[in-house]
Amino acid sequence: VAGSARSADGEPFVLLLDGRGRPEGWVNVERAGAERFDAQMADPSSPLFTRTTRARDALSQLLASGVRTGVVVDDEGRYLGVLALEDVISLLRRDP
Repeated sequence: VAGSARSADGEPFVLLLDGRGRPEGWVNVERAGAERFDAQMADPSSPLFTRTTRARDALSQLLASGVRTGVVVDDEGRYLGVLALEDVISLLRRDP
């Protein structure tokens, strides 16, 4: 497990990683009701971004996917962090 986030209605999610550190998807902690999570519980709906993804492209992908958080990965697909919709909008307001 790597990152964490909350849904629009406040439900807690954690990001599940595989053995190589690549994101498998988000798991709703309250709904899973388990001490251990597996890939079958994960929702892979978040878009993946790299360090070179442009802010406008990230915004488009987040809006198209209907989620508020994307996952940043390295060139080998390993988890680096998360990028929230609010952060992208803030960045675009500062640097159009």
